[in-house]
Amino acid sequence: MKRASAVAFVFLATTLVISSGDACPGVPSMTWEDACLKSRDRQEPRWYQLCRDTLRSGPSAAQQVTVFALTATRKALLRYDATMAEIDRMLRRSSVAKPPPALERCKGRYGEARGLVARITEQLARCDFAAAKQEYYDAHLAVQACLSGLWSGYRGSPLHAAVSADLDLTMVAFELGALLVDGKQ
Repeated sequence: MKRASAVAFVFLATTLVISSGDACPGVPSMTWEDACLKSRDRQEPRWYQLCRDTLRSGPSAAQQVTVFALTATRKALLRYDATMAEIDRMLRRSSVAKPPPALERCKGRYGEARGLVARITEQLARCDFAAAKQEYYDAHLAVQACLSGLWSGYRGSPLHAAVSADLDLTMVAFELGALLVDGKQ
């Protein structure tokens, strides 16, 4: 229930930001369902379902695609914060003098991904799509590097599952952003 409320709040806040100002020029409007259909990677049907789950709590009326991209991007930012908090907890609980290198690297990569996604959020809110594609890609690589680093010692752990879910959400945000950047309408 908390998660659904948080997603609804993010969607509402995003809609208000976009609709309170001028709409982004040249950006199409569509329903969230159409946005998920048009943005999906046919090789990864789970991203389509995640897109639906991410945007489902929003209004059924057509919105500018920027709203959907911002919603998924902001949700990714919230998830990154939660994952970074878990990494910090694990590092504090570590009983060894030197923290596990995989966790230290993961924390650094998440910091990088978070900074990129925060910039994308700001850019999308200003209708500035110039750097978004590269920054989405770089955020994906940072989260992927964290996941790869967790493979040997943390596979099957809740942290590994959270990072894997974050990676999928990063790709959903990337695919929705591609509707703006690549004109996949």
